[in-house]
Amino acid sequence: MDARAACHCLRSRYGISRICPALCSWSVRDRICEGGKMEKLRGLAFWSGPHTLQRYGPAFIVWHGLMFLVGFMFWRDAAQMEISLFRETTWGAVAYSQKAEVWAAINMVASTLSVMGLIDRPRRYFAVVGGVLNVAQYFVLSYSAAFTGGDPVVALYVSLLLMPINLLMLLGVVCEWRR
Repeated sequence: MDARAACHCLRSRYGISRICPALCSWSVRDRICEGGKMEKLRGLAFWSGPHTLQRYGPAFIVWHGLMFLVGFMFWRDAAQMEISLFRETTWGAVAYSQKAEVWAAINMVASTLSVMGLIDRPRRYFAVVGGVLNVAQYFVLSYSAAFTGGDPVVALYVSLLLMPINLLMLLGVVCEWRR
């Protein structure tokens, strides 16, 4: 397969040339299109890339709106209830070293920034800051629950549900922002 046919293969079948221009080098094109390795790259390009916000943007906005409500309910529980559900045996020692209101505030601020950045295209940096805050918060919470005496189920929930969704949004925002 010559270089022109390989580039046509990448563009027409998978739209990969816009996602990663480095794939247009002649040696990589020949190996990908003829060797059957395109399926792995196609799967990665399907889940993330410059088209992520067009495909999943409304779902990210709804997700962060719901996460804002969760943060609000968590803050209300911590600030106004006599018996809080925020315990060291559930979340771990690292998370318990801060007040529950701090974690709720980080969640609400990050969700608000993400929604503002997703709605208003010139302010995509808000979504980047919100995504980084969410990913950092979920990383610390999952580490705390897994390794400092918390519940392992909470660590799995945070690291396998909450963190990948925010990483996908963050990757989509960064890929679109670089264009």
